[in-house]
Amino acid sequence: TEERFRQLQYPFEEVKPCLTSKEYKVSGNTYKFTDGLGVLEDDGSLKLPGESAPPRVVFTPSKGRHDVGLLHWRTPTHGVGDADDVAAADPIDEIRVLLVTPEDHERYCRAWAKHWLIVSTPHETIGAARHHVIKLARHWHLTRIWMVDDSIPSTDFYRTSSASITQKSPDSPPEILITPEGAQVLHCEAFREAENFMTDRKPKLTLLGFASQRSVEGGLTTKAKHAEKNSNGTLTSRALGELRTLTNQFNERAPTSCVLVDVTRVPWDIDYDQRLPNKEDIVFAAKLVAAGKKVCMLRSIHVKDMWMSTGGCSPLATA
Repeated sequence: TEERFRQLQYPFEEVKPCLTSKEYKVSGNTYKFTDGLGVLEDDGSLKLPGESAPPRVVFTPSKGRHDVGLLHWRTPTHGVGDADDVAAADPIDEIRVLLVTPEDHERYCRAWAKHWLIVSTPHETIGAARHHVIKLARHWHLTRIWMVDDSIPSTDFYRTSSASITQKSPDSPPEILITPEGAQVLHCEAFREAENFMTDRKPKLTLLGFASQRSVEGGLTTKAKHAEKNSNGTLTSRALGELRTLTNQFNERAPTSCVLVDVTRVPWDIDYDQRLPNKEDIVFAAKLVAAGKKVCMLRSIHVKDMWMSTGGCSPLATA
């Protein structure tokens, strides 16, 4: 329920920040910035440390979810900590950028200006939102960026998970249950592992993602509905075996909900399709593969992705 998501905000606290917003033009587009983190220079460029490692920049597009979007990201120092801890567990500073529509800007600022750099520009679809993310990343001369959906809790990162398939009765549909095999990990540890993997991998990767519970469940549930059944309506042994095999093939899914992008390796003629209201991430990955770029799903990390009926592209969701 939406109330459950509000409870995940630890807690949701609406404030009235004494902050001013500034507008900057980037490649012909006007962007409105509210910088409660103090990470922007006067000319709108991102403050980058001198000779030290560049900051980790996490972009999250969000629409209509200022009170339910899972935006209370925490970087704890010991186990579970407080959102105001400043990346103490991670040597790389983490800058979080929230991309919203102009009509949502004030609402998101009241709720999240203390924790996010909030940027708004006119856009109609999630494809257009991700297009602006890539444009901002290039404007700030970033090498890599994270894109994380507002439906992923910061505390729900796990080691490789397993899936089980059950059918309680002939009249009930098959149920897909995914449970973590390994320990829960801090999101900063999961991010660092992915970044190191991208650095060390040859040939070099352009797009890397974590397995998402919701995407796997959706795909498997669809397959289970059309799987071979016995005369009493239960799944045949062969169908169960096929589905169980698919449960571990997370790399068959395109990276979607939580991805790491090497911006320098994305060709300038490939971008997120601004016309697409959903599935834009799958199309983007397919374009990269067609151009000979390497796309990978890191199967050692699994994230929980929660479906929401409010905001985003939920009215158009198909799985």
